[in-house]
Parts: sequence; C-alpha cells; structure tokens
Amino acid sequence: MPKVTRQVKKTRTRKKPPAETGSLLSRAKAVEFDKDDPFSMGIFGLPATGKTTVTSTFPKPILMMTCSGGIKKPGELRSIAKADRKHIKQIVIEDCEQLPALCEELVDSEFKTVSLDHLTSFSDLVLAQILGVDRVKPQLAWGDVQQQQWQKHGSLMKGFLRCLIELPLFTTIISHERVFAPKEDSELGVAKAGPAVTPTIAGWLTGTLDFNIQMFSRDCREEREVKVAGKTITKSRKTGETEFCAYLPLSEDRMTKFRKPRGKKLDPIMVNPTFEKLLEAMDD
Repeated sequence: MPKVTRQVKKTRTRKKPPAETGSLLSRAKAVEFDKDDPFSMGIFGLPATGKTTVTSTFPKPILMMTCSGGIKKPGELRSIAKADRKHIKQIVIEDCEQLPALCEELVDSEFKTVSLDHLTSFSDLVLAQILGVDRVKPQLAWGDVQQQQWQKHGSLMKGFLRCLIELPLFTTIISHERVFAPKEDSELGVAKAGPAVTPTIAGWLTGTLDFNIQMFSRDCREEREVKVAGKTITKSRKTGETEFCAYLPLSEDRMTKFRKPRGKKLDPIMVNPTFEKLLEAMDD
C-alpha cells in the first residue's frame, strides 16, 4: 500500500506595503487648520449692505475683479476705507473669458485675496456671450432664452467659477440677493433668499463654497430704563444710525452656511463683520 504524505497548506502572508513616498497612505496627514489656510466665501445681500466692505478686511494685497454690467468705473469700491485702498487693486471684467485667464496669472502672484464683485453681472456676461448680444442692452427677459441656452449657461458658469474657487487664495464671490419661490414638491414650502443668479447656479455655488453669509442692514437701537406708573421698565429706541450685519448659520429661508467645530456656539448674527471676526467664529 502506497504511503500517503499529508500536504500542509501554506499560509500566504500579506506583505507590508513599502514605506516609500509613492504609496497612497504615505500621503495621509493630520487634520489641522491654520489661520493662513485660504478658504472661499460667498457673500450675498441687497445693495449697500456692506458686502464689499467685508472683503476689504481680508488678507492683503487684494485683487477686486469688478463686474457691473459693462460700467467702466463701478462704484462698489467707494465704500472701502482709504487706509485699505492702498492695499487693493481693481480690474474690470469686460468679457467672461478674462476670468480663467486671470486665475492662471493669480496662482503665482502677490495677491492673498481675490474677489469677484459681483456675480450677478458676471452671469449676464456669460449669457450675453451665448446669445451673441451686447451685454449693456437690458432687453432680455427669461422667455427670450431657450432651455438649451440656459443649460449651456449653467455649464459655463460652473467652469468659470470653479477656476476661481480652486485658487490657493482667500476668495470671496459677491452677489446681489434674490428670493427663490419654493418648489411645488417642497415639504417646507418656504421662500429662500440666496445669490441673484439662476436656481441651478445658486444651489451649486452655495454647496461648493466653504462659507456663505447674507449681509443686511438694520437700525441701531439702544435700551434705557424709564419709570412708568412707579415701575421701572426697559424701552428701546432708534439711535438714527445704521449697523451692517451678517447672517451666518444654516437656515430654512436663507442659502447660508458657516462651518465651525462641533460644540462651538455660533451667534446667528454678526454685527459689522470683519475677516478677524469671521476667523474667530470658525476656529476651535
């Protein structure tokens, strides 16, 4: 009878990946943030509510890419304090194709912050290019643009804005404010304020940017104690001055978003916002 030799199955040992710079895991790093790490922020609101002023407090030097429907000397920068103007340079965007070209030059430039002021007019430039019309003429209405042209507009806008958002700089995108009616199938049924562009671009942009804030103004008020019928009560009265505010957190009726560490308390309204105040609100 032949002798049966038992075969022992060899156990295959997994080799450790070589500790070399080419491995993917070697690229993993600790999650840390520094105040010098750039971020992108959308700032929307009604005219003259302090949108450009907030950007003027960001790290300098700043490049303001102004775009106001073909106006050669937009007036947005008049609100910037004289002390800040010497650290800010302006360039007027007259053609939407200038934006990606500028983004290429900005990568190795001296600037620390770049701003598009404002998005609403830049959207008009893109639409004018698609339609082959003079952007200065305000003759276009929603019904004058075909659905296919709106789709092309949305695709081009995302491409242009992505070039800006992906820059290794602090970036702000300023826009006017628009109130969007709720969708028919919406469970909330609440109108929502956001950037004054198409619903598609507004939704994509607010989801892509790191932060989105809404600017608004309100009357300053002061409280004082007075006696009425022998009782001391507190009354509030207007001071005659105006304060500029930013609304920060997520909201059902605003396209706002403000990232912060879990557990950190965030006041929904920031009075006279600046870069330093915003940085303090988002830091640990």
